[in-house]
Amino acid sequence: MPTFQFWMRGKKRHQFSGADEYSLREWTQKLIQEADRDDVIVTREALEEFYLKHDPGKATKESLDTILQKNSKDFPTMVRLLKKKYGEAPKTTQKPKPTKDADSANAGGGQGKAGPNLEAASLEELKRELERLARRALAPKSILCGDLPEGNLPVAESMAFRVELRNALNAELLTELKQEGPCPVGVLQSHLATMFRDDARPVLVLQGSPMTSADVLREDVSLEVVRRTVTEAAAKSLQEARKGVGELSAGVIKEITALKVPPNPLLHVLSAILSLMGHQEPSWPSVTVFLSGPELPKLIALEPHQVSWESQLAVQQMLEEHAESFKHEEISRISLAGAAFAALVRAFLACWAGDSA
Repeated sequence: MPTFQFWMRGKKRHQFSGADEYSLREWTQKLIQEADRDDVIVTREALEEFYLKHDPGKATKESLDTILQKNSKDFPTMVRLLKKKYGEAPKTTQKPKPTKDADSANAGGGQGKAGPNLEAASLEELKRELERLARRALAPKSILCGDLPEGNLPVAESMAFRVELRNALNAELLTELKQEGPCPVGVLQSHLATMFRDDARPVLVLQGSPMTSADVLREDVSLEVVRRTVTEAAAKSLQEARKGVGELSAGVIKEITALKVPPNPLLHVLSAILSLMGHQEPSWPSVTVFLSGPELPKLIALEPHQVSWESQLAVQQMLEEHAESFKHEEISRISLAGAAFAALVRAFLACWAGDSA
């Protein structure tokens, strides 16, 4: 059965299995519209005007050249970081659309034996490819990273770089990592949490501005690490949620596994539980196998820092897409056992964020 994954800026946004043409079209159009909003550039004049207002020392020709060269492939991230740091962002301009002549030239030559690469593809070319895949609706693995026929999508070049991570308090070097390509900040946060055995993800700071988990690193960089501890409220919520799941009787679990078609909120909650345990494609059959097997005690003993970044992301996305299913008043009307599992999911999210549930 084909599995479709939708990625944007290094972050998996959605996944489903089966040839569901409606979902394929819906998510393709959704990401195309989002890409349109982010398809902007910052001109030299706009950047100079911005720095003259906020940081005149960086408004020199040399500094502007360096900043523009460094961020030319990802102006949206630069704009977002500057807004966080200064409370205001530079003016943006819609990126010029490629001409038909340029499209023809890109399609017809200059690719060489190695084929085209992702850096050379225009947004219009990528849009057309996504729309073609939506019409076909039979891609074997994924939209952006599946086993597509050679040449359909450009292949990203390897971009090895180093990430230096230092203690924000004393600048002590904590670790240095080598990355082979674009790396979401969330991956580093998860790595550090596991290394420190911290259940709350640390904050990574770039030049005084905190980065989000969705920000993507693409070149050598030195980041400050601000470690966080789980709040007393979050720790208490996790302990209570573990106790609630541990007290579920075998009879209650059997009632769940006997369901042939579960209510959607229960399916959403238990799919998130499977994601916590590292299952990449949760389904109701896999839920029933999990609940009937020996893994439930492992779930109760699971620590927040032991959950991979990919699994954390899958859990967060499930809750964002089906928030109502995880609310106590909603799920408890359907299943008290489901409410216990939903409380555990919310407790893990609270620990990772360092907030109360």
